[in-house]
Amino acid sequence: MKAFLRRAWEGWKRFAFWLGDKQATVIYTIIYVVVVGPIALARRPFADPLQARARSRPSFWLPRVQVPATLEEARRQ
Repeated sequence: MKAFLRRAWEGWKRFAFWLGDKQATVIYTIIYVVVVGPIALARRPFADPLQARARSRPSFWLPRVQVPATLEEARRQ
């Protein structure tokens, strides 16, 4: 009887792990579609992360601060 219960318990754990994996996939998909999707669609017309629409500038070059080439600065990377 004890061996049967142990095998049943091991089988249940294997099934529960499989079911939990499928359930997590479904839940994460729903969260992505319901939360992330609408936010991305609402933000798309206003966002320009690559600044591709900034056509009025003569150059797309962005000024950067010059960092001294020292060993200490190399360690801070």
